Amino acid sequence: MILGMDDPWGLEDAATPHPVPPEPLPPRLAKLAALSGPEVVTDWSDWESPGPQALPEVATLLAQGWALLEQDPRFVLMPAIWPTVLRCWLPDRMPKTYSSFDGQTSRIIPAGQLCHPEHHQSRAPEAFEAELAAEVGLPAPLPGRIWLLRSPWPTIGLKMVLDLFARRCDEQGRYEAADVIEAAREMLRWDEAHILAWWTGEERDAASAWQAQGRIGEDVVELVHAGIGPDLWARMPGLSVEQAAAWRWAVAGRTAQEAVDRVVFFRSAGLPDTPPADLYRLAAMSESDVLAWFGGGFDVPAMVQLMGLTLGEAITWRDLGYSPARTQELLQVDPSLTAAEADTFTQAGIVGAHQMDWIQHGFTSSEAAAYDENDVQPNEARVWQSMGLRPGDVRPGQHLPAGYQRGGWAMPAGMRMRDAQHSVQDPPGTRGVIAERDGQHRHRHRRR
Repeated sequence: MILGMDDPWGLEDAATPHPVPPEPLPPRLAKLAALSGPEVVTDWSDWESPGPQALPEVATLLAQGWALLEQDPRFVLMPAIWPTVLRCWLPDRMPKTYSSFDGQTSRIIPAGQLCHPEHHQSRAPEAFEAELAAEVGLPAPLPGRIWLLRSPWPTIGLKMVLDLFARRCDEQGRYEAADVIEAAREMLRWDEAHILAWWTGEERDAASAWQAQGRIGEDVVELVHAGIGPDLWARMPGLSVEQAAAWRWAVAGRTAQEAVDRVVFFRSAGLPDTPPADLYRLAAMSESDVLAWFGGGFDVPAMVQLMGLTLGEAITWRDLGYSPARTQELLQVDPSLTAAEADTFTQAGIVGAHQMDWIQHGFTSSEAAAYDENDVQPNEARVWQSMGLRPGDVRPGQHLPAGYQRGGWAMPAGMRMRDAQHSVQDPPGTRGVIAERDGQHRHRHRRR
């Protein structure tokens, strides 16, 4: 194979022929490209980029047997060491945007408008790529290019080839990104017979089985990478190659056989062609338990959100009007909270964020209602409780107990004095994440 040693990034190589002017961007990319300023995001499905494969010129090359280079830090330098006849590039016209979250609102921002420090990554990808290139003796990658490669071994698709490079590193006990480059340099000198003799495992078995049926390379790379041979593929009728591979990784299974068994079960239970998100989190549930939850009217997203509850407990929360998402939020601030306890807050008129605030500070609904009558906030009530005082000890207009001295700590900019947390000792058995976190902080402090 001829490697581009004198000009590793192909500075003199023209772009692969493509339409000029280019075809219009597909709708989702056009929406990103038209962004003129930060935009509040309520539905990420409208804004998530489908990736370079959505560009018409890239799709044309994919149909011709080329493959996109994976967006993985370990593989960013592969074009520079790849055989020149097996690589090509196109101008990158993907919209460049970043996401931002300030704790309350998600926004998507054009790359040229990153004006706040919190919008910047601590280490830009370009800096990492330049450092990695220097480490392995290469110039930094060229910006503005979308790279596509062909496999150096026709029977093995590119995705599997890249995985084999990483597997070679694992075999040698080397795990850094630079090690993957060095492994690739070594293996690109191997012929196909050498690769096939070295490669073992369920993916190799799947590749051999597909080859026996005349299917090789990019045609079946997703199935091979998933360890799915023709026999397992036959057990998943109605699914595309991409869907079958997605299902294999969506369920928990140490082997492809175990995964496909689980896929067959879920499909027979009526799940759609595209696997639900976080399905793997149900790995510990037996098939009978899964069917019982389905029979109770819960779908996979709800089951994931309600993990840790029994089916009866989940039904109780639902019957009291709590959605799975709201139930999860409340259990995150007090994992031992019961639906009946939460409902006492609702019956007392303490709902929403205010309900959660009292619960995370470890108060009952009756205590919360009593403190509310005197305009004492949960963080302030915690101080009263730490001093052995009760709601009846509060006098009108008195937010903190007489004689209480706040410890010396700086107030964050923009925070009201009344909203600050106080470093106090909670009574034994106090529930809620505030008491737990503060107790852990004091424990770490004592150990110093």
